[in-house]
Amino acid sequence: MHHADVEGVCVVRVFDTNDLSVLFDDARFGLVQTEQNAHQGGFARAVFAEQRMNLAALKTQRNIVVCSDTREILGNIQHFDDEIIHRILSLPRC
Repeated sequence: MHHADVEGVCVVRVFDTNDLSVLFDDARFGLVQTEQNAHQGGFARAVFAEQRMNLAALKTQRNIVVCSDTREILGNIQHFDDEIIHRILSLPRC
């Protein structure tokens, strides 16, 4: 299969641009043919191992309550909202 056979048409002859492709692999050089592995391309996906390794141990740390008042008391919320709105409305306007 020749999926990506790159060729440029000249006036006199056909010039094959595959000869100009060079693969830089550490200290070695090699020519790359564009039709070699074009059909093997695909979308990226997760790779799962055939054998699973031992999982990490479950977290056994617990948070201990020190005092008997563990709730956060918010008080009179309606009063707080009214106070904020009153302060915003009473700001001087430019």
